[in-house]
Formats: sequence, structure tokens, C-alpha cells
Amino acid sequence: MLTGELASLDESSDLYNKLKAMRAACRRFLDRTQFPDGSSRPFRPRFHPFDPEGQTFFTALKELRRAFGIHVASIAAQHGLDVEDDLAGILPSAGETKS
Repeated sequence: MLTGELASLDESSDLYNKLKAMRAACRRFLDRTQFPDGSSRPFRPRFHPFDPEGQTFFTALKELRRAFGIHVASIAAQHGLDVEDDLAGILPSAGETKS
């Protein structure tokens, strides 16, 4: 979906750059959560957060949520959009650095 939206935007626009960064965050998440043998099977929810594979998954998920939270907050602020409560849970707090 992000790739499709990027195709309709000017490459020099701020929105284009934010969506591109969100797409890159998705790719990093997928790259980090592959099984050790490199297979692209989906990660199974049976992993516990304290198992090594579970730690990798949940750390990658945290990073994905943080990246999306930063960009969604920026897009919403820039365009005057309301963010639904469920999605607002991943937005950074006022004191967090936007990097």
C-alpha cells in the first residue's frame, strides 16, 4: 500500500519522504524477523518474549511501532488530522525525540 501511494506523490514532498521511511521500517522489520535459516515463513506467535527468537521479534516490533508512531504523528500534525485512539497509542509522547 505504501509503495502504491508513493507512486502518486511528488518525490520531493515531505509526505513522500515520510511514507518512504515507513516502508523502509516495514522492510527492516521483515528482515529482522526472518528465521535463522533465512526462510521467509511468518513468525509464529508461540514465541515468548523471553525466548531469544521472541526477543528478536518483539524488539523489531517495538522499533516498527516507534517508526510508524513518529511518522504518523508528524503527518497528522502537518495535515491537521485526528488520530484514532487505537493508533494514538503508538504516537511518541511530547518529550520524546523525533528521529
